Amino acid sequence: MINRPIGCFPAGVQLRGLCLGLGAAAALALPPAAQAIDWGYANWGSSSVDSLSYWSYSDMSRRSAQRQRALASGQSKSTRSAPKTQSSALSTASNVSASGQFRDERGLDGLAAMYPRDQFFERKTQFRQIVQGFNQNVQKLYGVPANNLATGLTVVLAGAYAAYHNQPFPDAWVKPLYQQMEGLLLQDSRLHQRSTVGKAADYQVMVGAGMAMMLTQAELQKAPDAKALQQLRDTGADALRTLFKADPQQVEFTRSGLQVR
Repeated sequence: MINRPIGCFPAGVQLRGLCLGLGAAAALALPPAAQAIDWGYANWGSSSVDSLSYWSYSDMSRRSAQRQRALASGQSKSTRSAPKTQSSALSTASNVSASGQFRDERGLDGLAAMYPRDQFFERKTQFRQIVQGFNQNVQKLYGVPANNLATGLTVVLAGAYAAYHNQPFPDAWVKPLYQQMEGLLLQDSRLHQRSTVGKAADYQVMVGAGMAMMLTQAELQKAPDAKALQQLRDTGADALRTLFKADPQQVEFTRSGLQVR
């Protein structure tokens, strides 16, 4: 899914610019970052992981199956008569101004807080660049909406895949995975329980973390570093465990979506 990176380099290595390539034929240049993101310093167990565990795929799948069984058996009138959730419930666009700036940045704060305190503002700036750059391009490149929880979940899943397997997430798999995540989220009763601010933070965390993993994998593919590759693989494995509550090897991605074996 990604070609050019922010990368995971040993300490002291500078990037000339921050560039996200969202597909083989298109790239977006972003302002330069002072330091490449190094997941070796990150504490993946920090508060930002709440956005991943809240939307755990295993939990959503279980609730979806329960809902389908209730519909089939007619045991739940409230479930049978419930109105269909509108896709607008997935949108976090109200958190974005006309100029593309975020009104609330607590998701970016959560990502930056994974790093040492003296790096907080630098890291937050990096993640802001990543998410804003992604928002500018994802619709035209993949036909999936920016500022949308299903898109955010797709990105963090793709990033975890890239990090764990050390290979890019295939472009052709993006939209089917988005459609699968959209269907699950729209059937999840917690979608209405999550506040607007909470959804916006979730989106920032998922896109920021997912893109950082994909970009790091792309950079390490060009300039391998055994220690950094292991750190990235561990990060991807942790994200997959959090999202699926299963061994990462049990999670299978295909052009039709994903399944847990």
